[in-house]
Amino acid sequence: MLRLTPIEQTTVGKQIFGRGELIGKIQFAQQLLKQPLSQKEELAQKTAEELKSILRQLETELESSLNVQ
Repeated sequence: MLRLTPIEQTTVGKQIFGRGELIGKIQFAQQLLKQPLSQKEELAQKTAEELKSILRQLETELESSLNVQ
């Protein structure tokens, strides 16, 4: 019997879901910071490393805004 591996368990699937998660986190952080949201299409063009860098920067901004209050 032929069994197919679910997409989320494949290497490519993990990359796709991981990128989607990063994009969601970026947009959520932008909402919290009351920044304009980046378009999903624009973020989807970036590499995983670029997305991680953007997210790290936003997290730093969030931490700074929490420390100010």
